[in-house]
Amino acid sequence: MATNAFENTDLVVRETVQKMENYLTCANYVDRGLEDAFTGKVGASIEKRRPYYFVATDGAVASASDIEEGTVTITVDKRKNIALEISSQELALDIDDSRIQKLIDAAAQELAQNVETSIMTEGYKGIYGYSDESSGLTLDAIADADAYLDGIGVSMMDARYMVVTPASKRVIAKDIATDFAFPSTQTVSDAMRRAKVGEYSNVNVMQGQSVSTHTSGVATGTPLVNGASQNVTYSAAKNSWTQSLITDGWTNSTADILVEGDTFTIAGVYAINKGTKAALADLQSFVVTADVASGASTGPATLTISPPIISSGAYQTVSAAPADNAAITVLSGASQSRKENLVFNKDCINLTMVELPAIKKGAISSSTVGDKTTGISVRVTHDYDSTNDLILMRFDILYGVTVQAPWAGYRLATAV
Repeated sequence: MATNAFENTDLVVRETVQKMENYLTCANYVDRGLEDAFTGKVGASIEKRRPYYFVATDGAVASASDIEEGTVTITVDKRKNIALEISSQELALDIDDSRIQKLIDAAAQELAQNVETSIMTEGYKGIYGYSDESSGLTLDAIADADAYLDGIGVSMMDARYMVVTPASKRVIAKDIATDFAFPSTQTVSDAMRRAKVGEYSNVNVMQGQSVSTHTSGVATGTPLVNGASQNVTYSAAKNSWTQSLITDGWTNSTADILVEGDTFTIAGVYAINKGTKAALADLQSFVVTADVASGASTGPATLTISPPIISSGAYQTVSAAPADNAAITVLSGASQSRKENLVFNKDCINLTMVELPAIKKGAISSSTVGDKTTGISVRVTHDYDSTNDLILMRFDILYGVTVQAPWAGYRLATAV
């Protein structure tokens, strides 16, 4: 790239997209199938159908099943940009090929980091499978997470991925004996090569620098379910995949008694296999999807939780509805900070990047590139400030991250 190509937005944006590809890791392992759906001026959101489930009946006489169609909202709501100012004098005297490449590389790295952080943050907040591994991540914990996903009926045919902190990588890398292998159809980027740790128990493990830290709510008191029969139907929860749960017994009048991303179990409410509906040995874990404060007197708090408590039918999520005064155990701890290492398959999380329109007006010149293979889309724009003799250049991306199948993921929370 020659120095005078600095203002060639077509060239700069192609370079940026290529470099972003080399910095993205998690983005290569999530669902990218909806970019084209946003090309027809459909607005900021589209609805994607949830999977169908049915219950078979015995004998020759058929009983027609209702077809209940749930949807998950895929929303493109994240804008990130980097803006640079360069004087004409700098461009004439100081900016050479090497510096141009470094500027583009730094911009691409920062934008990629933001996308990766969004995937990990939105991921842990929506996924309810959870284990506290604050004493240190082990291979047994990874195997347990894999076994949990098998047990609840997540497809064993699809590859599973795990993103861990650098500290956790150091602990487990030396214990993984098998060679690391990506699926043969997977394009391996530079970032993916650098990130790989190994493969264990059907889980491809990689290091990520964007693993999120969750700080749990106050979570004090002796919380209980307040009222029996707080189960819901699939019809009531099929789009939000949440419900309200009335509880009490928390410390009175406390802000953030639980916060978004906190997890808990309820006595007597077990996870099930989505296919057979058989109860598993593990209690079902739930995630809180909105911050909540406790009230006065009996420490009441109405939680918004996922998954919804559906105790029968094709879309059953738990073994039984909770009893009145069933004990609640907060898994994420009281005011604890934990790194949220994630295990997931491709269906769990959706990443959608949308092309921003190129602008051609006066001194403004911009180009957008959307790579159909990788799904990466970037816009680069040049403008000119004649008063201050400054060339303005900005890099923009527009994207959204949605946890579309939260049952297909698992959180292994560690101290570091």
